[in-house]
Amino acid sequence: MNYRVLIIAYQFPPVGGAGVQRISKFVKYLPKHGWDVSVLTVENPSVPTVDQSLLQDVPSGTIIRKAKSLEPGYGIKDFISGSRSTPKPWYSLSKILSIAKDTIRSAALNILQPDPQILWVLNAILKGKKLLKDHNHQVILVSGPPFSSFFVGSWLKRISGVPLVLDYRDEWSLSNQYWKNKSNNCWTRFCQGFMQRAVIKSADTITATTESTANELKKQSLALGRSIDTHCIYNGYDHEDFKGVSFNRSVSDRLKLTYLGTLWRLTSPRPLVKALLLLNLLYPEILKKLDIEFVGRMTSDEFHLINKLRNLPCQVKCKEYVDHSESISLMHQSDILCLFLDSLPGAERVIPAKIFEYLASNQRILAITPESELTQILHKHDDVSCFHPQEIPQIANYLFNSLTNPSLLTKTKPTRDVSQFRRDNLSKQLAKVLCSTYLRSNSTISDTARLNHQLSVSSRSPLC
Repeated sequence: MNYRVLIIAYQFPPVGGAGVQRISKFVKYLPKHGWDVSVLTVENPSVPTVDQSLLQDVPSGTIIRKAKSLEPGYGIKDFISGSRSTPKPWYSLSKILSIAKDTIRSAALNILQPDPQILWVLNAILKGKKLLKDHNHQVILVSGPPFSSFFVGSWLKRISGVPLVLDYRDEWSLSNQYWKNKSNNCWTRFCQGFMQRAVIKSADTITATTESTANELKKQSLALGRSIDTHCIYNGYDHEDFKGVSFNRSVSDRLKLTYLGTLWRLTSPRPLVKALLLLNLLYPEILKKLDIEFVGRMTSDEFHLINKLRNLPCQVKCKEYVDHSESISLMHQSDILCLFLDSLPGAERVIPAKIFEYLASNQRILAITPESELTQILHKHDDVSCFHPQEIPQIANYLFNSLTNPSLLTKTKPTRDVSQFRRDNLSKQLAKVLCSTYLRSNSTISDTARLNHQLSVSSRSPLC
């Protein structure tokens, strides 16, 4: 007999993105480790990307309930948030429209705290309350961002008494500080600081995607007079997504660099752009053999930055979000996979989710990142070249060597042992966290014996 966890996730298939995969893979693998899953998600997600292929990860027997949000559609939000455009005179109609949009955007960001998805919370609580009444659940797990989802979990715990796990896919404060469509004034910092302290106080357990973030959240709980059990469960890769995929690219005299993921302030390609501009000054001819592809969403700042490359001899392509299976295929078609992490305060606690699939692909990796928890992981593996974002000449030299040494492209691919980051292994870790959370909260003597046995068997038994 399995226990049951209620997972609250605004971002859930068919919504696309790396954060969605974390939850959908938990839903896929948790039943193999003693935990059946119910999901509470949004009926009308106001999101930029959809990926129908991720629905394949959701087992047919999963209980799913959806609550309607009062948010406007994403097209309206995107229109108000601005567009990639050049500056206009103050007296032009487009400039007046831009001022109006900025006013509406600023008002919305200051009123809708901590994020626009707060308009989903009330209906989600009502749906969740009924779901908890209809089915017996031992634990509630809520994943953010959006961080307003944490309020749903907090209120449902208060209503039902079911213990609560908060899963931080990103840090609340870092998201507000660096994401473009976020307000970071005194009011929002005060308001959201108060909100985060409140939800942390309500939590029984906290999980995070990096050790450093888990440690930071542990410190915050201690500052609130609580010692909350805190765990790191990394993002990862699903070995089943790589079945039948060959990563031996056909021989070519061209070098292909690929970046997959969102480009924003924390993951800016600025160092790569600077290195290519430097290389163009010194050896413009060799750039004719270079293809660069950026795949995923990007902010307007990064869009304008990449446009600087269009005047160079290299070929530059940009694609919007592609479904997950296609992203795996694009890794296969590349010579070097690029990863960016800017040297901003707090970046040392960030690990972009795509890096685990990069490692699993056994492709060469160019990582431009400050020394951090991320580099500690990367240094353990072959054919990963790490550079600090300020090491522009060294990055340019790496690109020069890659372009002028064709033997690098035909060498045997590395074979990396990254099994610790397999999604089934990570789901096994989460299953143990759920068991310990339930044990500490309100289990009976018989429940304790059964859960202890389940934990013991789970630690001994091989994975499927």
